[in-house]
Amino acid sequence: MFNRRYELGLVALLFVAWGTVFLDRMTLSFLAPYIKPDLGLDDAQIGKLNSVLALGWAASTFLFGALSDKIGRKPVLIPSLIAAAGLTAASGMVETYESLLIVRGLLGVAEGPILATMSALISESSSDRTRSNNIAIVLSAGTIIGLAIAPVLVTQVASTYDWHVAFYLAGAPVLIVAALMAFFVVEPRKQGAYHHHHEPTLKDFRNVLMTRNIWICSIAGSCFLSWLYLFNSFGPLYITEVQQQDPRTAGMVMGMSGAGGVVTGFILVWASGIVGRKAAALMMAIAAIFTPLTLMVVPLYDTVWLLALLVFITNCSLGITTLVIVVAASESVPRATAAAAIGMTSMFAEIIGATIMPSVGGQMANSFGLEAPLYMASASAAVMAVVILFLKFSRDKESQPVANTTIA
Repeated sequence: MFNRRYELGLVALLFVAWGTVFLDRMTLSFLAPYIKPDLGLDDAQIGKLNSVLALGWAASTFLFGALSDKIGRKPVLIPSLIAAAGLTAASGMVETYESLLIVRGLLGVAEGPILATMSALISESSSDRTRSNNIAIVLSAGTIIGLAIAPVLVTQVASTYDWHVAFYLAGAPVLIVAALMAFFVVEPRKQGAYHHHHEPTLKDFRNVLMTRNIWICSIAGSCFLSWLYLFNSFGPLYITEVQQQDPRTAGMVMGMSGAGGVVTGFILVWASGIVGRKAAALMMAIAAIFTPLTLMVVPLYDTVWLLALLVFITNCSLGITTLVIVVAASESVPRATAAAAIGMTSMFAEIIGATIMPSVGGQMANSFGLEAPLYMASASAAVMAVVILFLKFSRDKESQPVANTTIA
């Protein structure tokens, strides 16, 4: 196994990697108030731009997650990061909706393997005592950088220069991280981390597909990503177009929401060791119901700081990602197929929650106004809370180990 110094360095590097990747993914949502009038887009097209990225993500996440179980993490992870950097920069070079749609779809294919592969890498490189915390720290970067810093950063850059420059800025750090990872990261197999695992076979991957808890994780994950992308895709547009606020105000409010996703989510992940993982996940899902609804409370725009505080408190996105999409999924199968399990959960969540729902949300916004996708986000969180009631966590006192619980 790896020493503690390497483990801490790996966590720091993967933190930056996941944060910058998620920044690339979310940049388009936060730049929508600038891109929409410049390219002459409607709400349905904004939804499709978010959906096509998720479709590409879904197409590659399970396939390349399983491939990394076979050939190793670095041969999948590093090329994915390099491609993601280039395609993010390419997003800033386009001048038409059609070309942006193609580039965002390819970006989804490039980014799809990254979550599953990184989660498996950090799991294999951590001790049993530090594994959950390390995963939570790495995943928190998606919220800290991608949902808290990104809205403020890219809207400020777009206001000062233009939205094209914001995409160039978003892509550069990923390329740097890929270079550092090529030299710093050691393949777990070479360090004996797999000494107690057999090489995964097709039967092992079939068992992943037949595991009941994985399907429940997939449904809960689909609800979560529906909430996440409906809220983050249409929240900024609602603030700027319906409430007539400056795009920088929208960036600040969405940034505070993202920061709350880290702080509140991390507190509840820590509390899950006391109250149980299911109880903590359920509390986070219930809180998420109120985040999009808060944006529609008109008097709060007279005191924007109060609006920002309320979305900060109710957003627990880090905790839900950690407990539902990563921890519950990876602990439902043997560690040799952990990346495939996370990849399958992510794949279905991406197809339903991040591909179909933003597109539907855009159509609903065109027909009924920008309030519609926010109500859809709230309803998604409510369904997620119900689904979590059926989810099993292997280390909760009331749950039995779930790794061998398969669908008959």
